Amino acid sequence: ILDRNKVTGIVNATYLPKEGKITFAQSSLTLDNFKVIWRGDLVLQPAGNLFDVTFESGQAAFKDILSLHPSILLEDMKHISASGDFKLMGSIKGLLTDNMEQVPSFDIELKVADGNFKIDTLSLPVKNINIDLALQNTTGRWLDTKIDLKAFHAELGRYPIRGRFKLEGFTDPLIVTDIISKIQL
Repeated sequence: ILDRNKVTGIVNATYLPKEGKITFAQSSLTLDNFKVIWRGDLVLQPAGNLFDVTFESGQAAFKDILSLHPSILLEDMKHISASGDFKLMGSIKGLLTDNMEQVPSFDIELKVADGNFKIDTLSLPVKNINIDLALQNTTGRWLDTKIDLKAFHAELGRYPIRGRFKLEGFTDPLIVTDIISKIQL
């Protein structure tokens, strides 16, 4: 998607060559209208990179996140009406080895509140979109990652869908889910 969307960034960094350390003051990356602000440290090491970074989107418009979908070009956004709020925040801390045997711990939250969108070519809008998603890893092993979709709700016309999904680990996973919907076929 980076070859078709507008990407801009502001990087405020200090590099200490003796330590192999890059310190980022408040920096940002904007893809289309979606902006992420980050700060923290990156230490370049022979075995990999050591991260201590926090990031956040602040309160963004739900329409801004829709523009990131690979099938939606910026010029297509004029055919989509959308409202609602989107928020992304998180932290990444620890070593990422070159072979990916060790990953940094991370804690990432994504929330959508009161999201709605309507595409001109479709008859029904999608309304009342609410999402509360958390991604977490505390062990440094990729296979121990936890995905917790604590809540999901959306309505397609008169037909609601809601649910939750939780996955703890990939090798011997614990999966808890329920999805409830009313669909007329």
